[in-house]
Amino acid sequence: MTKRAGAVCLLLLISASSGCALRRGDTAAAVGNWNAVTSLPRGTRVTVELDGGLFRIGALQWADLHQVVIGDATGTAAVPRADVARLFLRGRTRGERAGRGFLVGAAAGVAGAMYFTGHLGFGLRIGATWGAIGAGIGASMGDDHPGRLLYVRQPGKV
Repeated sequence: MTKRAGAVCLLLLISASSGCALRRGDTAAAVGNWNAVTSLPRGTRVTVELDGGLFRIGALQWADLHQVVIGDATGTAAVPRADVARLFLRGRTRGERAGRGFLVGAAAGVAGAMYFTGHLGFGLRIGATWGAIGAGIGASMGDDHPGRLLYVRQPGKV
């Protein structure tokens, strides 16, 4: 295998393992399945869309057949099930995405530099540079979507 083919394979492997090419769509199984909400573990980050388009964002405290209780920096709030239009699982935070981007970029930079030059010091400098680029890309991705859809209230049902 030539160096160019090796570099292309390395880049394809890194982008496939980073999750950049993946987009999980909303599933039809989410419609009306409140059991999926009640089975979530405490502390799961969720976004609750209320009737009228308002949102509550926070960590799930608990959920039962009649309500979901969410905690955030201002305290906890109980949201009646009848008021929940949709519930989303929150994705990674901006900091988590930046950290993942740094690790992927740094690994790609070190591996590529070591492969082409064989010098560890140069590989670490290139890795830090590509890590910073990866952190910037990771931090800028996403955050405009409330998360993965878990529950949708069926029209006319609670």
